[in-house]
Amino acid sequence: MEPEEMTRQKWEVLWYFVVNTGVSTKPGLQKGCGVRYPTASGGCRFYSYPSRIHEDFGTSYLSQGKTSISKDWAGKICEDLCALGILGSVMIRAPRQSGKTPHYYLLEGYEPYLRIMKYLFRMVKDPGMQRALMNAYVMEHTSAGLVRYILSQKGVEIQRSIPLRDWDMYEAPKVFEQYYRTESVNSGAPPCSFAAYISEQSACSPAVGLRLPVFPDGFSDEERMTAIESGNRETFVHHPWLKRYPTGIGEHYLRFEYQHWILPILALIRASPAALEYFLFGDWKPYSGSLDYPLFTLMFTAVRDLALVRDVEHDPMVEMVRFHPGHVVSQDDGGSGSALLEIDLENGRTVYYDGAFTTDQRPPAISESSATRPAREANYFFRSWVTIPASGQGGVLFAPEDLPAALRFLRHLRDTRTLAARDILGRLSHRVQNIIAVPGDSEVPAGSPAGQAVIRDLNELLLCDGLYTSGHFPDLHLTGEGESVVYPDSSSSSSSSSVTAGTQTVTWAHFNRELLERAFPGVMPVRERTEGEIQYFA
Repeated sequence: MEPEEMTRQKWEVLWYFVVNTGVSTKPGLQKGCGVRYPTASGGCRFYSYPSRIHEDFGTSYLSQGKTSISKDWAGKICEDLCALGILGSVMIRAPRQSGKTPHYYLLEGYEPYLRIMKYLFRMVKDPGMQRALMNAYVMEHTSAGLVRYILSQKGVEIQRSIPLRDWDMYEAPKVFEQYYRTESVNSGAPPCSFAAYISEQSACSPAVGLRLPVFPDGFSDEERMTAIESGNRETFVHHPWLKRYPTGIGEHYLRFEYQHWILPILALIRASPAALEYFLFGDWKPYSGSLDYPLFTLMFTAVRDLALVRDVEHDPMVEMVRFHPGHVVSQDDGGSGSALLEIDLENGRTVYYDGAFTTDQRPPAISESSATRPAREANYFFRSWVTIPASGQGGVLFAPEDLPAALRFLRHLRDTRTLAARDILGRLSHRVQNIIAVPGDSEVPAGSPAGQAVIRDLNELLLCDGLYTSGHFPDLHLTGEGESVVYPDSSSSSSSSSVTAGTQTVTWAHFNRELLERAFPGVMPVRERTEGEIQYFA
């Protein structure tokens, strides 16, 4: 048997490692499969060895229907999986053994995960696929980091014009001045003031066009900037200030990339096994510096898959999927319309997808070995956007009609010199930082892109899990319920309940809303509370 040949028994041994690697167990605990020992990084790793695999497969409550396996054959399979780059091994003395023996473990990283997933899609078929994807190891690795890794492996570069309002509140005025100084238009004089530009009271729209690669997690800011400069040499020569003022590029990777590509892809591949397989192993590529066409095909792959099962209960990230929901929703450009597909996530966000295509005026086709496809993908339409649906006025989250109160609160933070105020301002998007940094209290229309950005940023604050620290809010005191939210692993006897995964986002929204109301009385609007509602602060 060649190492790459996947038999049913080899798959059972591999899945044995996958299942047990995803189980969180204390080091040294021998109940269950294999053994677990601490690693140098402070974590805990699952190991097993041939005689233990033989023993585990022969135990009825551990075998899960697997056939028995000899020690020698288990060892041969483990060595094959090592040759495939899926398992690693170290020499450890097993319990009741006189000498050290090879102990095998699942290698970390996305490459072993991809090898496992290729075999998973080959060996597991419906209805077992959804159950297999519920595995903790699979869900942990099917993440935003995986999306970035795959996009970077595909060599994806996004061509985008970054507006100057995406630089932070300290750099944006300098960037605005430098931008027009290097432009020949109007002899370098800006056609409008910086304040008028930020307040959208002028038609001027300065932006810098860049080709922006998708980087895997772990790239430093310096490495990323070096790579971007290498791919945009003419732009950096024309705008040398880009190296001195990098926050606009940083904002692209922190927010824009995630909202426009990473999260829409992640939601689809978590909701649909077919979409996951296509994204990982399909023959797709970006076109003309855009991911629209791969997302278009990925969306319809998911729609076809979900139409057959109409179920996403296997995934804790995805709450619900609606096809052609029919209601009007706000879009990220300030407009409104309907969506073809809507995915509600457990973290309070909703991802919308809209797409269309036509066979009319189809461009000339080119023939390939197994299919005929358009020479260029031009006869389609796609867009996606992410929102945080509000509960309306009087609810926990902010709605568009709450914009005047939201602006008063943020402008109060601008004039407040406390650690808490500075921390909150630093969490805002650069666009909203610039809106509130402009002197005066200029009006921001509720339905405008700027107004939507303000509401979205405040709701992002309410949904985050690290807003409170005792150092930032020294005058506030947690109740027992508050301590159970901030310190979920605490064994405090005063806490009568714990935060579950299903209610965590809602709990943080209530907690943070009360936090801001208590910390900024008279500025943060106080919402109406129901009788008996939990209080998180004394």
